[in-house]
Amino acid sequence: MIRNYKTFVLYLSIIIFTHITIAQKIMDVHTAIRTRRSIRKFQPKPIPVEILKNIVQDGTLAPSAGNKQPWEFIIVTEEQQKNVVFENIYWLASAGKPDILHQPQAYIIVLGNPQISKEYIYDCSAAIENMLLSAWGYGIGSCWIGSINREKIYTNFNIPQTLKIVAIIALGYPDETPEILITEKNFSPYKKNNKLIVPKRKLDTVVHFNKYTKK
Repeated sequence: MIRNYKTFVLYLSIIIFTHITIAQKIMDVHTAIRTRRSIRKFQPKPIPVEILKNIVQDGTLAPSAGNKQPWEFIIVTEEQQKNVVFENIYWLASAGKPDILHQPQAYIIVLGNPQISKEYIYDCSAAIENMLLSAWGYGIGSCWIGSINREKIYTNFNIPQTLKIVAIIALGYPDETPEILITEKNFSPYKKNNKLIVPKRKLDTVVHFNKYTKK
């Protein structure tokens, strides 16, 4: 009886310790929102497929007009196909294009179906934001890319023309730490001492209470 009791206590302690450890690793939503940055320089460290699937799963839980969910996703992890994506997306000039040692380790091609819903662009955008935050919750950096050679992506990934390529999400463990700068002007990102600075508008310049008031 004592032996069983000690075993039970040990087992319970392991469970509690495990849950505490997992809880410490999970980022709360406010921290995720406020610390997430677009990443364009990644570590050469692969992302587990199960995590990529979880990220997409979180994307599918986004709000959708009429709950029509007019989205589909292609997870790209194979080396040759990753190269195809990399050669057909365009990066923010002021941030720079990743060199060969710092390229994304995976991509998610986000497709919208206008035959299901004419609101597909909004629904897919909500799904994308979910995935960016989900990725960051795992410590994975991301970049939402809309500047794409769509013709090449359609051809190389066998995407039917009935679907629209909304965006491509680049993913990887970050190898840079961009900083935000709250400011009133000059919102183009720039580099200072080899660190990317991302200007953000001051809250009181964009928020109105009860009615629109000219700033």
